[in-house]
Amino acid sequence: MRTRTTIAMAALALALSACGDDKRDLDLPPRPTRPEAQRPAKLNVGDTYRYDDGVEVKVLSISRITEFGKWDDKPPQDKVTLFRVTWMVSNGGKDEFGLDDLSPQCEGAKGGFAGHAYIDKGSKPRKDRSLAPTTTETFTEEATLAHNLGKTVKCRLNRIDIGAESGEMGGEYTSWTGDIK
Repeated sequence: MRTRTTIAMAALALALSACGDDKRDLDLPPRPTRPEAQRPAKLNVGDTYRYDDGVEVKVLSISRITEFGKWDDKPPQDKVTLFRVTWMVSNGGKDEFGLDDLSPQCEGAKGGFAGHAYIDKGSKPRKDRSLAPTTTETFTEEATLAHNLGKTVKCRLNRIDIGAESGEMGGEYTSWTGDIK
């Protein structure tokens, strides 16, 4: 019994010594982050934001939805405003860019959540999963905003791939503000 215990302890010690820290992780370069001074203070509808890799993003418009298809969501318009955000993404970089790394969101400019709306008529979903260099894609996102939250919207674009590189949870946000027209 004592021999088995000794062998088990030796095997455990050997296994744990293989997990030792040789401090290689301390030699890694720091993760890249974008200094706060380089982040835009405020972007308005129509302004373009250019990332370091050449990808450019712009909110072209925020417009009220007034026409509906047969199967579209039709929330009570006396309580919420239905709107559509038109985004434009251009790849001015050298590498293909994954559109799946973009996550657009909307909220009231003074707070409050903008809910997602399924509106097929007039919408333009993303048609590709990636964007080749020197190409541009325009797509829309549809949402609702309660009347008590006003008509000014903050459109936030979460770029997930930058967050993964820099260690920021959830990615890097860029925001545009504009009125629903």
